Amino acid sequence: MDSSQNLSAEQTALLQKFSQLSEGLLFPSEADNPIEAFFWDLDATDPINADRVLEALGKPKDTPIETEDLIEFFRVVTPAQDYFDEQQQAEAPRFQALMEALLENLEDVTVFRVGEIQIQAYAVGSTRFGGFAGIRTLLIET
Repeated sequence: MDSSQNLSAEQTALLQKFSQLSEGLLFPSEADNPIEAFFWDLDATDPINADRVLEALGKPKDTPIETEDLIEFFRVVTPAQDYFDEQQQAEAPRFQALMEALLENLEDVTVFRVGEIQIQAYAVGSTRFGGFAGIRTLLIET
């Protein structure tokens, strides 16, 4: 959980919810990585976009960045598929609950994929109390 900021009770509760739902889950890619909740204290009157994400991350404007639909992003982990192993079958409902929590608690959720090969993935949306929140993970794609 991103605790580097002074967060309100609402912000803290939202991050705790996302953290609890993602605890112990590893997002699959060529190297499976943990999922972390975060909050960005940015003006949420304008929607989040690629330029704002790069600015929030302190990345140059020419950094490769792509967007992806949240449901498409989660398609590799939910819903459970016949070919999933036992662990993937057990984790699929947890990934589903995390995706649903993001959709229920955030507006205009979008996944931003920052970089190439080592891709920082941010599922981010605006909160009802201002700012942006979501989850992030590292994807390895060669």
